[in-house]
Amino acid sequence: MDHQQAEEDVHVVTGTFLIHDAPSFVLFDFGASHSFISKSHARKLGLDNSSPISERVVIPSGETV
Repeated sequence: MDHQQAEEDVHVVTGTFLIHDAPSFVLFDFGASHSFISKSHARKLGLDNSSPISERVVIPSGETV
C-alpha cells in the first residue's frame, strides 16, 4: 500500500506518533489481523527481540512472505 492508497482507504489511518519518545510514522489498518514493525525501527526504539516469531503472511498480491 502506498501513501495515496492509505489516504483513500476508510479503514486506514496514518500519521506520525511518538513511540518511546521517538517520532514514528504509523499506519493503522483496522481490517488487519497482525501488526508489524521494521527491524531497523525496533532497534531505533530500543525494543528487544527476545521472542522471535516465525509466521507466514499472505500479502494482498497473493504472495506469501
